[in-house]
Amino acid sequence: SLVDAAIFRTALNSERFFDFDRAIVLYLRLVDNYPKSEFRADATYNAALALENRQQYDVAAKQYLRYCELFPTRDDAPEVCFRAGLVYEKMNKQQAVIESYRAYISKYRSNTRYTDRIIEAHIRIATALGMLGRKDQALDELKAAVNVYGTVKDPVVLQKSAAFSAEAEYKLIESESEAFDAMAIVGDSKKQQEVLVAKAARLQEIQAKFEKIHRFKHIEWTLASLYRIGRLYENFAESLNK
Repeated sequence: SLVDAAIFRTALNSERFFDFDRAIVLYLRLVDNYPKSEFRADATYNAALALENRQQYDVAAKQYLRYCELFPTRDDAPEVCFRAGLVYEKMNKQQAVIESYRAYISKYRSNTRYTDRIIEAHIRIATALGMLGRKDQALDELKAAVNVYGTVKDPVVLQKSAAFSAEAEYKLIESESEAFDAMAIVGDSKKQQEVLVAKAARLQEIQAKFEKIHRFKHIEWTLASLYRIGRLYENFAESLNK
């Protein structure tokens, strides 16, 4: 009746003496062979963390997901589930990143305690999609992140979500500003005048959107938006001189 406890303590001691490979073997033996052990959850997590630290990322991610499946009611289960996606990012396995975070969103979207993580998951999915060249889908994920933030009422959650929401909104506006940058004032005088008026109006619209990012009160994205506003005017001036 004490074997599982002995295995767990032996694994802990192996870690303390830097024998991580032995610790991993022992943790997983406990998880596989002692389904009713009180140490099973900690052994699963410890094995996953040790595997990640040993850069055995693929197995580590699977163990984090296994933890989520075996112990869904544990308080730390949502964070462990999220960590699997972070490990897949280290592996540069973009499709696995997308699938992992989408599973997280599906599982926890109804719980407002994890709204900040839901928003972050959408952004990380967008990044992965962008790396796969799926730009339109990436923009949809950024829009989803902004929409989720729009439903938040709790001031604590708003504060926790501000950085991720500011990032999502900035990247959406950035995609619009790319089209603005490409507007060339060319053609005959009438055409140039039309483009000039349109570009000046568009500049004001995009500037107003960048300025809205200041409401998040996040220094990094506030500075980025201010810089991008300056770049809009610089591009406009360059267009006139061509």
